[in-house]
Amino acid sequence: MLEIFIISNEQLIDFIQALNDDKKEDAIKLLENMRYPRGKNEGKIISQYLQQQLVEQAILL
Repeated sequence: MLEIFIISNEQLIDFIQALNDDKKEDAIKLLENMRYPRGKNEGKIISQYLQQQLVEQAILL
């Protein structure tokens, strides 16, 4: 099931700031990987549906 979380910019910043330094690096890489690398949506965040599909496929590997 796809869950949608609506948080403010402040909540997102607080969440990232609370991470350990090594986890902050992981979070940045994750955010970079969740963006379309090219095409008409370049730079935009990949849809939550597609993210969920990728996670489900990765679990099946």
